[in-house]
Amino acid sequence: DVYKRQNMNSTGGDPSYSISAYNLLKPLPITITTYNVNQVESAAVHLYCLGSRRYAHPRSIFTIHSVKWSLSGYSPGKLAAVSKKINLQQESVLNILNSCMRIETARIERSVFGDDDWYIDAKEAALSGLVQQITTESVSAKKIYLISDGYKG
Repeated sequence: DVYKRQNMNSTGGDPSYSISAYNLLKPLPITITTYNVNQVESAAVHLYCLGSRRYAHPRSIFTIHSVKWSLSGYSPGKLAAVSKKINLQQESVLNILNSCMRIETARIERSVFGDDDWYIDAKEAALSGLVQQITTESVSAKKIYLISDGYKG
């Protein structure tokens, strides 16, 4: 068996990357443990859901919201195509969140398809099934990567 543990703190990023990573990694025969050390937001929540074991620090937060897209200089025809792409991405996000939460789909849909940004503390995350255990016990990392793509979504 292969085991991987990811201590996470991220404000998110481009959902196309997180959806791709989820689709590539989820079917692999590895056990992934994810731990929210402070905040896991936006596209990072999709990666957090890779964990078959999901932990969170008691003061950690999660943010779930709709796919954001900066629009400028698009023709009306192009806007329709972009809208279709956003809807397809949001369907993928909904499927990911449904697979790792024990909560009514309608609640997730309000944030994924609407303007209802959902800020979730560790206790609510545990009640919703997003987090399996709240703990301060973290594993010391052998390596620490600080990654930012400058995404402001």
